[in-house]
Amino acid sequence: SWNETIERMACRLSKWNLKTLSIGGRLTLLKSVLGSMPVYHMSLFKVPKKVLHRMESMRSHSFNGAELSSKKSVLVKWKHALASKDKGGLGKVKSCYPSLWLDIIHEVEMFKSRGIELVSLIHSKLDNGSNTCFWKVAWRGGSPFKSLYPRLYALETQKKIDVASKFSHSGLDVSFPRPPRCGVELQQFERMKKKVEGCI
Repeated sequence: SWNETIERMACRLSKWNLKTLSIGGRLTLLKSVLGSMPVYHMSLFKVPKKVLHRMESMRSHSFNGAELSSKKSVLVKWKHALASKDKGGLGKVKSCYPSLWLDIIHEVEMFKSRGIELVSLIHSKLDNGSNTCFWKVAWRGGSPFKSLYPRLYALETQKKIDVASKFSHSGLDVSFPRPPRCGVELQQFERMKKKVEGCI
């Protein structure tokens, strides 16, 4: 929970004698240590605003060498410490929280602007197939089966069936209301069977 993360940050802060450090030393500690502590949780869960304010408050007090409960007058305003260096600040501490994800998003958007869809190149890891949707996830190639075989997807009665369940039946058409008919349906069915050869 977020309370545990905040407690860990407070515990780490209590071990440092911040009053003996220069402003630069405090800033370096805050950026390198406290900035990276909540990254794992932030990669999994959305952070409540209240928690973010609490974290920023802790870092603001620490940056100014004050106890968390004190109201010591500050040497440098926290918003100036957060500002980028080219705007007269000390470097963006705040952006250290999700910096890994911000970097990833920035790179993805940069490639996208050049016509490269990185997300389309990411493939799902199949494992035993119980957590992978047969139709909606690109688990066998670059596109999901519902896009490759739209006529078969229209026939499917269990649109959310997983790969393991689909293969546990005696045939790929067991969850269809009727066998694929000649023409496009049959062609797509034969292509799909060929596509999944070696998986069954």
